[in-house]
Amino acid sequence: MLNLRILVLFIYVVLLTVINWFLYGQSLRGIDDAGIYFVYMRNLVHHHGFVYNIGGEHVEGFTSLLWTLVGSFIYLFTDYPETLLVIINMLLLTYSLFRVVRYIDGNLQDVLFSSRALFFLFLVGITSGFIGWTILSLLETGLWCFLITNTTLQIIEYTEKQNQYRHYLVLFGLYILLILCRPESILWVPIFIVMNAMMMHFNGSKRKIVVYGTFFSLLIYVLTLLILVAWRLYYFGYPFPNTYYAKVSSDRIDNIVYGLKYLYQAAWAKPIWLFIGIHVLYTIIRSIRKLDIQQHIVMYILCCLVGVTMLIPLYTGGDHYVHQRFIMPSLLIMYLLWLLIFPKSILQKPIYLFLSAIGLVLLQGVFFFINKDAPFFSMKYDFVFPLKQYEYGNMMNRFFKQNNRLPSVGVLSAGAFAYNYRGETIDILGLNNTRMAHAEKSNNMNKVKNHASFNKKVFYELQPDLFVMLQQAIFNTTDTIASKKISIDTTGIFSLVFKNIHLDADFKQQYRYCKIKNKYLPYTIQIFAHERFIHSLDTCVYTIQTIPYE
Repeated sequence: MLNLRILVLFIYVVLLTVINWFLYGQSLRGIDDAGIYFVYMRNLVHHHGFVYNIGGEHVEGFTSLLWTLVGSFIYLFTDYPETLLVIINMLLLTYSLFRVVRYIDGNLQDVLFSSRALFFLFLVGITSGFIGWTILSLLETGLWCFLITNTTLQIIEYTEKQNQYRHYLVLFGLYILLILCRPESILWVPIFIVMNAMMMHFNGSKRKIVVYGTFFSLLIYVLTLLILVAWRLYYFGYPFPNTYYAKVSSDRIDNIVYGLKYLYQAAWAKPIWLFIGIHVLYTIIRSIRKLDIQQHIVMYILCCLVGVTMLIPLYTGGDHYVHQRFIMPSLLIMYLLWLLIFPKSILQKPIYLFLSAIGLVLLQGVFFFINKDAPFFSMKYDFVFPLKQYEYGNMMNRFFKQNNRLPSVGVLSAGAFAYNYRGETIDILGLNNTRMAHAEKSNNMNKVKNHASFNKKVFYELQPDLFVMLQQAIFNTTDTIASKKISIDTTGIFSLVFKNIHLDADFKQQYRYCKIKNKYLPYTIQIFAHERFIHSLDTCVYTIQTIPYE
């Protein structure tokens, strides 16, 4: 029965993955940020170190060291790791679902899944964006979900009959992996340590065991963190990943405002979460009156962990992506919490659970209908966009093949393009560029979240040969001559992110918006080019037409 349950869960995960793969553009190459991971994985395996550009500076332009190491291991066997990483994510989710379902059903042996377990799996399946983030994005989100879920289950499944030493050894390993996985573990691991001490205390463990276990847990936490920070300082020169400095604003009020917006959007896009939140708060208030902590200890632990998930966006400012990827890793424990407080009269009757499921689908459907900002297919763009960027990198390689060198290219989307482009890619927002990441930040609330790190002074110091500023495709197959000035929208996302640098006198003196043609190729490149680079091109191969703009 055990093996059959795991097999059925794996088939369920595969089915959900295929459905979401179809809805999100039939891509197994992840989102653009996954391309950044691939760049570092490949460079590490090829003995270039943790670098974004071969021969460039050591920079931790990725969020998860653990996920980078996992992908690098896959690169030892193949230069196309995407499919294997998808399979790894499916296996991680399958095991996580198995642990939660086993906890829900207990020692149930006569049926494969109880009605409660089926209801839980149904909730997971209808949550838009969950499979996209934990499996198909090819980011560390799936691994982070696995670690959060299994650490939680390791704690709440503890009973006095278990081997306490083995219990702690498993937790020690999970704590180390958590710290290596994401920076938020600095908060998560101490919370887990406290929750585990509470669970063991209220389950009758000896005080001596709890005290010693907590002490060694904190020791493992501190030592692992110190070693990681010391290595970062030695290798990169900074204690945190470069993405932290490029994305997280130092203005706490700014972050809280963004975080509140993030949670508001989450509640509006996922009304089930809002309903769960209201139900949980109501149940906690009622249980507090009874002052019976031991009876409700698991509920309190899960509430605390879900609360941590909701508080982190208030510190970091949330994220600009759709479908709340910062909340998705805690989705399984959120739904588990809801099942624990669900009215028993409903849980004991499958027909009531079925009607509840129908009601939730209708509720979600109504919100999707009235909320145009969170359509179910809204994540499709995130998967289709990098496919174009991969191709643009190859086209750039071919276009400047006849030149004596490939130009340096300044880009905003620094993943897929950089992976295929063989020249130097300059990340203008600083995720993979320490000079930009550590420059003075803008706290202008009109800027897009995580895109406010652009600094004009640093840009002029970097001086990329080519600058991809405009959102439209830079490649086209037409030779139409621009007869008048083009108008660049100063309120568009690219203009806001780059602070309308194209209007600066210094920029106009150094850069020219132009159309470059290679006589050997059927397409042209329309882009901002530095005057120095334009004058270096072989006029026998390349022709340049200046395009005036305003």
